[in-house]
Amino acid sequence: MTDTNLLIIMDDEHSGNALGCAGHPFVKTPNLDRLAARGTRFRDAYTNSPICVPARAALVTGEYPHKTGCWDNCIAYDGKVRSRGHELQDAGLRTDWIGKLHYLQKPGQLGFDREQLPMRLLNHGDTHGLIRDPLRRPHCQSFAEKIGPGETEYIEYDRAIRDTACQWLP
Repeated sequence: MTDTNLLIIMDDEHSGNALGCAGHPFVKTPNLDRLAARGTRFRDAYTNSPICVPARAALVTGEYPHKTGCWDNCIAYDGKVRSRGHELQDAGLRTDWIGKLHYLQKPGQLGFDREQLPMRLLNHGDTHGLIRDPLRRPHCQSFAEKIGPGETEYIEYDRAIRDTACQWLP
């Protein structure tokens, strides 16, 4: 049996037409373009949730948010609904995850053998609270106030994920 590798890259809020390989007139994505040329690129793709935490849970489980129970960015995936990682582990395959898990703090229970730079869900955003008037959860207001251009710890973390993923790839 030959080794089979499956690489899934999930980025938040990235329009499928904002890629060089999709013919965008000025967006340059040379690395994604090379991956697209060697792999499978879907012309149409849809998310089960426009919010990152429930979308990640839906991706790894193959289930809708109403099945995972992850409705917003404050309800994390906890491993109770089996993930594709669990299935791959059952088949004797190694599973790695690099970057934003946005899951509960339960390493080893989420279907991944190795987790690099995981961001666990802790005091994360609160979509439900931020859309209320008046704001019902004032401790989340700082997230809304920090939105804008410039460098942040979050961007530094994204770069660390990128660098780790590049080192991990063969």
